[in-house]
Amino acid sequence: MTKKQKAERLLELAQAAGFTSLTEPEHEMLSAAAQGSEADCGEPITDPLTWEELPRTENELAKIRQLKAELLQAWRKGHLPSAEKRQVPPEVEKSIQKLLATELPQPAKLAELRREKEDLQRRLEEKPAIRVELLRWICVTNEAKELVDPMGVQVRGARFDGAINLAFADVPFPLALFRCAVPKGLDFTDARLVALNLQGSSVGGISADGVEVKGSMFLRDGFCSRGEVSLLGAQIGG
Repeated sequence: MTKKQKAERLLELAQAAGFTSLTEPEHEMLSAAAQGSEADCGEPITDPLTWEELPRTENELAKIRQLKAELLQAWRKGHLPSAEKRQVPPEVEKSIQKLLATELPQPAKLAELRREKEDLQRRLEEKPAIRVELLRWICVTNEAKELVDPMGVQVRGARFDGAINLAFADVPFPLALFRCAVPKGLDFTDARLVALNLQGSSVGGISADGVEVKGSMFLRDGFCSRGEVSLLGAQIGG
């Protein structure tokens, strides 16, 4: 069976499984997976803002500025011990260091950031999505898995409409989501993966306790998680 025939067969199986009216990104993902290529789903739309504590109001921003000023003043007067002498919990020390190092945006810049975020959210919601159930189907259904090229599932610039759940799954090919948006997060708890690449993607969090990754796992090049990334007991070979 040629790669083109495999792609056609995979599309037929997906529709027979109830995935009718495939969106363009879904069609691209299935076709590319069978042919060993990358599904280009258009302009990548991921969240460029990494400052999670972006104040919601001017009053909140003013309070943070005041607190920072008080901390700096205490530091200059010697009332705030050095990091080596401060007897505070690690999470408190981390907050102090972050506050001292943070350059807070001016009101005009803050408004600009909010407008950018609102525009980003609008564009993201308008972008055709890939159903997470379809990705799970291709990763766990035997007949579908047999049609996937050894290069695996490679998707760039896609939006996924929910939480990707591959907990306890045995995925026999690499999974790569480049600069994709997965706001509801991913679950790889006790899953077995060949390789995982989330370079540049924006996710809501990752639950991957006990995951086994035979090869490499990449969370870099602009990767951003809004929630916890948990890898307790994970085994990563690469």
